[in-house]
Amino acid sequence: MKQPSLSVFIITLNEEKNIDRCLKSVSWADEIIVVDSFSQDKTLEICRKYKAKTFTRSFINYADQKNYALSQVTSEWALSLDADEEVTEELKQEILATIQDPKALAGYRIPHHPFIFGRKFYYSGTQDAKPIRLFKKLSARYSQPIHEVVQISGAIGTLRSPFLHYTYPTIEDYFTRFNRYTSMEAQFLESKHYQLMPWDFLLKPLLMFVKLFFLRQGFRDGFEGFLFCFFSGYYILVKHAKYREITRRL
Repeated sequence: MKQPSLSVFIITLNEEKNIDRCLKSVSWADEIIVVDSFSQDKTLEICRKYKAKTFTRSFINYADQKNYALSQVTSEWALSLDADEEVTEELKQEILATIQDPKALAGYRIPHHPFIFGRKFYYSGTQDAKPIRLFKKLSARYSQPIHEVVQISGAIGTLRSPFLHYTYPTIEDYFTRFNRYTSMEAQFLESKHYQLMPWDFLLKPLLMFVKLFFLRQGFRDGFEGFLFCFFSGYYILVKHAKYREITRRL
């Protein structure tokens, strides 16, 4: 009887600092798919070292790019990773055992351990993050242009072993992505014709900080936890301010 196969797929843009660690952690997979958005560094050179199947494609939005990557998968099972993530040995063994189980579900959530501003986080809302990352190819489809969501046709379970996520190594890196993400969020709000309210600029950012820092115990992640929670509230303010700027130009 043929063993179930697994493909890993990753979308990239100038990820030479991260991609080697990521690919090394999944070099055991049957297939690695990388869809790159015209990187200008050594990303693709590193990918080829691991014999990854590489595709170059213009980036429209996250859901579109991941759906394209998923369409290139030839295995029964797919594992979605970001370039700054790493699969541990424990997670590898759990994934292999899961896909070989004849009673396996259609998809699985995987917890993660994030490293933010050089510190491993345990709180600040990160303890809630268990994204769906492992699934049967034919059961999955991505939607939503930013903070994309994968829709699974069938039952979903949760694995025990986490992956490691080196999400924001520095504050500079955080704000580089902060600017890109808030602009995309503002465009998404514009596409939905969102009705701005006064509390979008003060109350919602404040509530986000209170939620992450106090209710989700961000204070237990030290000074870096305070910064992350504060910046998360500021993110809410900026995306609405950028949306207001768009609407005033229309």
